[in-house]
Amino acid sequence: MEQQNWLKSTLDTIQSNGEKALIFTHIMFHGQVWQSGQPNDFAEIKQSDGSFYPNVFEGGNIKDIIENHASSVIGVFGGHTHRDDSCVEGGVTYLTTTCALPDRGDGQEARTINTNTEPAFDILQIKPGAKKLFRHRVGWSDPSYFVDQIDFSKPAN
Repeated sequence: MEQQNWLKSTLDTIQSNGEKALIFTHIMFHGQVWQSGQPNDFAEIKQSDGSFYPNVFEGGNIKDIIENHASSVIGVFGGHTHRDDSCVEGGVTYLTTTCALPDRGDGQEARTINTNTEPAFDILQIKPGAKKLFRHRVGWSDPSYFVDQIDFSKPAN
């Protein structure tokens, strides 16, 4: 609850100051419908009795807080799935990104250039005057689902 209160308070301040925020998380939220049509298996994982872990519902509360501040949130960026994907929910753009582990982790010997195992890095360039965020990528990306810009002059839809 402390984390949720902090997030709400911080976004309230950003919104009241007329500012914009980028939010980064490790794993996205349960129940999102991604452009690829693929579920985020990490957000959908269940306990041995078939019920969701308690943090799934806390994540829903956090997602609600973010979406209640949609006019101030440029985007929410996450990873863990190691694939490019996106969705827009509640007026907020959500993006996942591919792998960026060039020298560690399982399978490091099998990272192959021009495949989805190739390391990748993003640079986010914000142009406040144009009200746009540009995402520059070095390394592999999935051209079907890679989002290279967000227009934050109006709510996402």
